[in-house]
Amino acid sequence: MTTRVRDITSAALGLPAEQRAQLARQLMESLDQDPEIEAAWDEEIRQRVEAWQAGVVKEVPWEQVREEARRRVEER
Repeated sequence: MTTRVRDITSAALGLPAEQRAQLARQLMESLDQDPEIEAAWDEEIRQRVEAWQAGVVKEVPWEQVREEARRRVEER
């Protein structure tokens, strides 16, 4: 990582959460978008929403997901 990228990253991490989220969205949107990949994600999202609405999948609270992710990272 270059010094400039490290400095920008450090500055960005000092922002409030809402501003970091806004910056992340803007950065992601600035990347070249492949129409096939975008279409595939749109279809995946549609299928997931339909499965949730049909009761095929259940909601998992964010706290539970976060703790499970932390546990898995710590196991490595």
